[in-house]
Amino acid sequence: MSPWSYKEKRCKVAMLVWGLWKRRNALVWEGDWQSSASVISCCSSMLLAWREAQPSAARSPSQARRDDQKWKRPRAGVIKINVDAAVDITRGVRAWGWIARDDQGEFVKAGGASCKAQWSPAESEAMGLREAVLAGISEGWDRVEIETDAQVVARGVQSSEGAAYIDLILDDIRWLVHTKSNYVISFCKRSANRAAHALARTHVTISDHSSSYDSIPDCIVSQVANDLLN
Repeated sequence: MSPWSYKEKRCKVAMLVWGLWKRRNALVWEGDWQSSASVISCCSSMLLAWREAQPSAARSPSQARRDDQKWKRPRAGVIKINVDAAVDITRGVRAWGWIARDDQGEFVKAGGASCKAQWSPAESEAMGLREAVLAGISEGWDRVEIETDAQVVARGVQSSEGAAYIDLILDDIRWLVHTKSNYVISFCKRSANRAAHALARTHVTISDHSSSYDSIPDCIVSQVANDLLN
């Protein structure tokens, strides 16, 4: 067994133990029962988020190369929307942000929102993705590519229906995309999603707030400029 696979298993076990401990506390102190599916979903998304946050030096060389993905312009005539979510567990705030750009990499529109909620990180990512799809439909964009760095959510959109809360959100996304044949949802690395990530982080600092931007928000100017250089 390689050191990396052994470390991966230890991380998964540690995250699952943390999830079970958190579920126990929620039941004892708040009377809030969380299903096993919800706990596993939360642990998986938290592990993915933790892995993405680790510096490249802590990863194998091959992993670091795979993670060094840059934002790319969409095909001609396509609008690309990048979306991300942010979670402030201490304050109980969930937020998301999305940014739309054209095939020249030029800014088109952006939006973001936050609210008090007890969603898991994966559920928060799914809510952000749903809002990004709705934004594209509301703007009347016919050909849209939507990127999220939440792999669990991107894969979940392609899977079958389920009974957990996140599955209800994903089912809504599937229905929305079904009504728009030229809407595509795909996974991207965090390194290719920095603008949306920065926008989500900005919104998580304020609860119960929503914004729509017709010009580039100051908080993502540098990220958008860097993406144009790719």
